[in-house]
Amino acid sequence: MHTSNQDDREAHDDPDHDAYWTENDVEDPGRPTNTPNNLPRTIGIPAALPSLAAGNPKAKPTIPRQFPAPEKRLTPRKDFSSVYMDTQTEASPVLPVRSVALKDVAQRLPAPPLPPPACPPRIRQSWDQMPSQNQQLFVDAVALAMDRGFHQLFVDIHADTLITNEAHNNVLFFFWHRKFILGYENMLRSLGRRFACVTLPFYDYIQNNLDYLLGKCTSLESCSPFLAGLGGSTNGSFSSTLLGGFAFPHFKCVGSAPVSHACEAPGTPRCMHCMPRGPWTRTHFNSTALSYSSIKRVLFQPDDDIYSVTMRVERSPHDTMHFLLAGAVANFYITTTDPVFYGHHATIDILHAIYHHCRVHPLKLTKEQAYNHPINFEPCVVNGTTVDATSTIRLRLPIDGVPTSVDEYAVTRPWFQHVPLTYGDIVDTTNLGVHSYRY
Repeated sequence: MHTSNQDDREAHDDPDHDAYWTENDVEDPGRPTNTPNNLPRTIGIPAALPSLAAGNPKAKPTIPRQFPAPEKRLTPRKDFSSVYMDTQTEASPVLPVRSVALKDVAQRLPAPPLPPPACPPRIRQSWDQMPSQNQQLFVDAVALAMDRGFHQLFVDIHADTLITNEAHNNVLFFFWHRKFILGYENMLRSLGRRFACVTLPFYDYIQNNLDYLLGKCTSLESCSPFLAGLGGSTNGSFSSTLLGGFAFPHFKCVGSAPVSHACEAPGTPRCMHCMPRGPWTRTHFNSTALSYSSIKRVLFQPDDDIYSVTMRVERSPHDTMHFLLAGAVANFYITTTDPVFYGHHATIDILHAIYHHCRVHPLKLTKEQAYNHPINFEPCVVNGTTVDATSTIRLRLPIDGVPTSVDEYAVTRPWFQHVPLTYGDIVDTTNLGVHSYRY
């Protein structure tokens, strides 16, 4: 039990009591005195503190977009540039910490954005070899890209090739798609610090086909962890809802992640939240076209050139897999709606990387020689115009009905910044500057 005398003695010995400082004839450095020049200061946020929205750029007006295809199959969408730019430039006030109370307030305010983490060298892996946390990271990134409308922009970009004719049925096939999927990968990396080092997986259907031949599995889906990891083909129902102007009444619309986030027109009720997919559990591999021996014959023929190799790869395994997968992936207007597309084309990209490593690297060509060497690149004529190694890779999307370069549109520009502009400069995946990558 304490007495009043005991309390007095404790007060004189305790620096938290005023009696301690009076008796010792010193000033408490942590306590303001009540002199006229040093009145008690009100604890709180200074009146001059800017609001969280201060300094943000004013949102730009919505700009309707329309895909100028002959049949106008794709639905116009709004311009996302203002949303994206506001997100990138959001102000975060820095509060000077003047007291314990203000420090506590500051801790509850948004911190200034951290710089992006330093990523290791960009190495794309087979989905089958990726750690499970990296697989989930990719699925989550695609889902978020769909929610924000960024994924759909790449549907528009790829659909534009049906007008320009640069991406298919010619020697530009490998190189156009290389820039396209690299931009998509960069877009996923831009979604936040968590995704800053994400890489595209490749769908190793050549090994999966071998597993099928060896009897380790019985169908396209059971042999392909990549397909199962991106939602498979069974969780859904048949639907006649249009996707990009096309109906898929005979295909199940799968509603598993990440395609449960699929939306043709983000911000509107026109969101399917599912993806038309083929019956993968009842589909068998094309064991002949996808065997290792077939792929070797496709890539390496005596006295071959890049044009011949490109034409063979585009026919098979490229076309073979598109039609084997069926559903939305088999429709070239909207094939990129399904994220399975990107794993498939990463595999096509690695086939060219193998060819380039085995056939072009040993030649030790100078840049000028490589531009004109038939093993490395050959000019072609597209829509009456000659396209050579110095020609710009045309990736466009319709903005307000006008085809606009991805290098000029405010939303897509950051994803393609520093990616080579010309065909001759994107032939080697290990020589793309900050965007170089390996498999």
